[in-house]
Amino acid sequence: MTPDTAVQRILAVSSAPAGTEYRALDGVRILLVEDTDDTREVLAFALEHCAAIVTTASSAAEALEAFRRDRPQILVTDLAMPHHDGYWLLREVRALASATAIPAVALTAFTEHYSRDQVMAAGFDAFIPKPIDPTDLCRALRQVLRSSR
Repeated sequence: MTPDTAVQRILAVSSAPAGTEYRALDGVRILLVEDTDDTREVLAFALEHCAAIVTTASSAAEALEAFRRDRPQILVTDLAMPHHDGYWLLREVRALASATAIPAVALTAFTEHYSRDQVMAAGFDAFIPKPIDPTDLCRALRQVLRSSR
C-alpha cells in the first residue's frame, strides 16, 4: 500500500459516523515506535484517526524514555531497528514492574526473519506484518486491548 492509498483509507475511516468500530480506540494512549519517518507518520495518523492518543518514538531508547514518562496503554513497535530492536525494548518495558500487563504489538516488514511464533514466544501479544492497512491496524489493536482485559 502506498502512502497516498493509506491516507485515503485513513480519511475514509475518519469520516465514518461517530460510534462506529473505529472509535474503539477513543482515548487509548499508544506508544508507536518506528524508525522510518514516513511509516511512523502514516501509522500515527491512522491511529489518531481511530481516536487514539499517540506518542511516537524513532528508536527503542527514545521509546523507553517515552514509556516511563507517558505510561501508554499499549506498545506498538517495529522489530528491526538500529542499535536496539523491538525485542530489547519489550524486555526493558517488561522489566518495569508496573508494565508487565501492558499489551505489546510487533510490526515488521521482515517476515522471512521474524516468525509469528518467535514473536509471540518473546512476549508480544500480537504480530502484524508490513505493509499495514490502517483499518486493519485499528482493528487489531482494538482486539489486543479487548483480549488483555
